[in-house]
Amino acid sequence: MSPANDRQLDWAREELGLDATAGEAEARRAFLTQVAVDEFVPTAAKLEAFSILRGGAQEPLSSTYQEVERSRTKAQVEEFAERIFLYSPIERRKTWEALRACSADLPGAWAILDRLQPTLDLDFEPLQHQEDLRALTDHLRELFTLPPVKRAERRSAIIESCQQDSRKWERAAQNMASKHSNVAALDSRLIEQLSTWTRSEKVMRKPPRVKAPPSIKITKKSWTEDVSQHPWVIVVVLIVLANVGRLATTNSLNQSSRPASSTHQKPSPARDGARITEDVLNRLKEMQSRIDTPEDEGGIQLAPSNVDIPSEGADVDQRLEELDGQGQNPPNAQYFDPQPQVSESVQDASTGVTTP
Repeated sequence: MSPANDRQLDWAREELGLDATAGEAEARRAFLTQVAVDEFVPTAAKLEAFSILRGGAQEPLSSTYQEVERSRTKAQVEEFAERIFLYSPIERRKTWEALRACSADLPGAWAILDRLQPTLDLDFEPLQHQEDLRALTDHLRELFTLPPVKRAERRSAIIESCQQDSRKWERAAQNMASKHSNVAALDSRLIEQLSTWTRSEKVMRKPPRVKAPPSIKITKKSWTEDVSQHPWVIVVVLIVLANVGRLATTNSLNQSSRPASSTHQKPSPARDGARITEDVLNRLKEMQSRIDTPEDEGGIQLAPSNVDIPSEGADVDQRLEELDGQGQNPPNAQYFDPQPQVSESVQDASTGVTTP
């Protein structure tokens, strides 16, 4: 155990609900009372506080105390920032140094104390004897203690309230900036806006002067004047005309020397050969049987016996070409007409044979 410092003792008394004059006996009584309330299961904070009041603190300090100490230090720094100008310069610096010593591991509290450091030695007593400077000083101290967002809102409200006597506030701001620059630094934006108020109003009221553009005089010139000033135009025109004439002559000569193109007619596709119908096929078979019958039995022999009768659907034109190549005449060639004139023939109703 090591001796507890004042901050630890203050925290321990506050945790057990004791005042600054309470001794060890009062601390034991308060601790046992708290244990009974907690159903004889004391919290870590109560144990830490009772240990400190008994004459020492644990080394190292418990995490419970460290967490409580951080929250307590941060709250004290924020309270000091809000009430800093209520302290005298000596008390202001003493409190600032004590908070600085115990907030080394608190970046947020450290940043607040750094911002408060320029105000530790400020003395506002000389400014209390001039009414305009005293009122302006109060505004500056108020803005300095506010957070950024609230500071901007409050600054706008102060500027709006000062519009009724703008010249008075402008002189006070200029005086503050020239003679008390350390106090004016509490809120330099307010001092800047108030000290240039009249000039800003003149700029806003007076419309900007717009310089008229120079007049442009347009004069028309005849084409003869342009040509006389630029003789190279004539040369260019002559060259262009000569090239155009030469190109036209070349095209006409090429067309006259080109032979006349012969026109070819696209041959028409050959017509497909006619197909043998079933009626014609039957008549061919009948004729073939008569040809194969001997002459003494009433048959005829008009062609060699090796003539084949084409099957149904055969191409008549192809068959005729084959017979012609063999030097043979097809039997009864009139029956091979690819387009028989059915309308001019007569059909026997009893036999079903059509006679041309």
